Amino acid sequence: MFYMGALEEYGLIVAETPIIGSGNINVYPKRITNSGLRQILDIQEKGGDSNRYFVAMSFSDDMNETRETIRNTILKTGISPFL
Repeated sequence: MFYMGALEEYGLIVAETPIIGSGNINVYPKRITNSGLRQILDIQEKGGDSNRYFVAMSFSDDMNETRETIRNTILKTGISPFL
């Protein structure tokens, strides 16, 4: 929800009226704004030119070896990992 809130705050998406479902299932639709679409297209256009790579993963200690292996593998390609 943090990321959705941030996207709304920056005006890249807007929240639509929630759809109340049966039981505990509710849908909270979002709509991409024109600014959001421009941002997506810009990222897609320039994405191939980037030398950065974002890896999202757990920060738990038992993932240290895995994280380091991923980092080293990415570095061998000439790309800078952002872990």
